[in-house]
Amino acid sequence: MSASATLTLAELSRIIRNPDRELRTLVHETEQLRQLVEAYSDIQVTAGCDLNAGKTLTPHGLAVSALQAAFCAREPLRTAAFVKGLDLAVRTVLQKQALVRVLYAGCGPYALLALPLMAAYSPQQLQFSLLEIHPQTLSHALNLIKTMGLQDYVLSFHQTDASQYRIPATEMPDIILSETMNNALGKEPQVAIMRNLYSQAPHALLVPEAVHVHLACRNQHVHHDPLSGYEDLGPVFTLDAAHLQSWHCAGHQTLPADSIRFSRRPGQELYWLTRIHTFGQWQLQDHQSSLNLPKKLHLPAALAGSMQLDFHYCLGTVPGLALK
Repeated sequence: MSASATLTLAELSRIIRNPDRELRTLVHETEQLRQLVEAYSDIQVTAGCDLNAGKTLTPHGLAVSALQAAFCAREPLRTAAFVKGLDLAVRTVLQKQALVRVLYAGCGPYALLALPLMAAYSPQQLQFSLLEIHPQTLSHALNLIKTMGLQDYVLSFHQTDASQYRIPATEMPDIILSETMNNALGKEPQVAIMRNLYSQAPHALLVPEAVHVHLACRNQHVHHDPLSGYEDLGPVFTLDAAHLQSWHCAGHQTLPADSIRFSRRPGQELYWLTRIHTFGQWQLQDHQSSLNLPKKLHLPAALAGSMQLDFHYCLGTVPGLALK
């Protein structure tokens, strides 16, 4: 990697992490970051490639392919929110101790969230343990890190299912980082991964710090502004440290979720809305990334009037919220 590219990564890191820069002002810089990692990666992302090739269905959800994970780098606000959140979490830990250990579960082929932080701190301040279920995806990430001259920041790497991984006593993390989710926390194993890792390291900070799934309604007969046309009915499910602790003795099939009572008008559609607090003030709201796209909840159209919907979160190969 050229010296100029190293300087580019450091400069992009400085700008993206700047707490005075709002997410919406960082589209250009996150696009430059994507172009940089694509230029130095040995994974080829081309138009028309099969994004599903290489995906794996695990006992706890879908592990996306290397190509699908690579395409996540093309969502600028998503990248900015997670990099800023991780940086704030690292700075929070550094206020108390000299070295921060980050367990990065599902690092993908770029380890995209780690690279800007590696460019900002010394190896004596920051170390990463990388987990990835697909061996070739992990190989891509390690090759990129080596090409960029950042291998001293890697404490360890493991080709493993993060939802079943046992953390060595010598590698207990200060921060658990995972971005293995879909909208409404469906399909992918974010919940199972965080539940497994946090149970072993309950003093670690979480990135994302919280994921909130709300129920909302929308009238299909009215033309709404897609960015503001949903009536929020309230939160149904939250993934955060407090809830992970409360689920310590929960079963292996379902987790508790909230109920919503409301009056449904004929033709009114229901949607899941996903709000993600990566850490501190940094968050992704409706429509800011694919993780925040409204997801329709399918109910019979004839079902109307005053009702209560009782939900739970289903674990297993197809995780997600469902009616009891």
